[in-house]
Amino acid sequence: MVIFYAPPVITSKAAAVIWRGLEAAFVHLRQSGHDANLLTALAAEEVPEQITAAFRLTYWDAHDTFFKLPSGRWFLEEDRLAAEAVLADLNACSPTEGGQELLRRFANAARNEYVRLAGSLAGTHGAQMLYCAAAGAPVDHAMAASGYKWKDGEYVKESTTTVSEVLPVPGVVALVQQAGFDQRAEELIIQMLELADEGLASNDLQGWTTATTKARDALAEVVAGVSAKVGLQTRNQADARKQLTKAGVITPEQETRLQYIYKAVCETAHKITSRPDAVLDVAVCLVAAEFVLRRLLERPRP
Repeated sequence: MVIFYAPPVITSKAAAVIWRGLEAAFVHLRQSGHDANLLTALAAEEVPEQITAAFRLTYWDAHDTFFKLPSGRWFLEEDRLAAEAVLADLNACSPTEGGQELLRRFANAARNEYVRLAGSLAGTHGAQMLYCAAAGAPVDHAMAASGYKWKDGEYVKESTTTVSEVLPVPGVVALVQQAGFDQRAEELIIQMLELADEGLASNDLQGWTTATTKARDALAEVVAGVSAKVGLQTRNQADARKQLTKAGVITPEQETRLQYIYKAVCETAHKITSRPDAVLDVAVCLVAAEFVLRRLLERPRP
């Protein structure tokens, strides 16, 4: 069994920690929506103007923009030309990749501003502790859990651990969003994927088992959701897979492989003995979910 490393991913949970760090480091963010220190720090991190523009208005505009970045949703909702220009500025190939890079730059800005403020508050222990509680160690921990380390004034990607072929969680999320499931199903699938991602960051057996279970559930939701979109609403995996074959989304051979994948991960869900086993089970589920979604999205429209 060969274990490779996958690209670092900053989850929505980690993004929330970064946001709290921004609020603490840029002391006037909550009161006025932005301040000069914030815009200066973001400019230093080369955050594109189209993104920082939302921070010039109100706190909630800034908040809304920031939390669209983990999954790349900002790029999907914005004007196409504007989104393409931002992606070009970031040298990113996809909305999710662009969103992840922007999160890294926001984390850099929060960390650097925190260091500056903490230094200026050396004689004020209470104020220094206030910043430290939100913008110091928590941001470092969130980025470390996401696969980044602090080096020479910025967060850089570390070598990773997972199967090389696996699409990062935000990439599968983007495909789920493109598939156009109803809001409840979309939110459930995304929540399961992110819980699996967070579970793998936990250094305990329960976290790994949770990750496997949630990833399996996410695959089940994708298969059932695609089946419903092509004509059959069912919670039965066998019926859903047969429907995908009947509708021409997958071939009979692919249906058999999907059955084996689902069965194998179900059987091992509560028998995880190591983190690599959990990583591989989650990876297999994400690869299978990605495959089914791509088959649906690439299918000729009637």
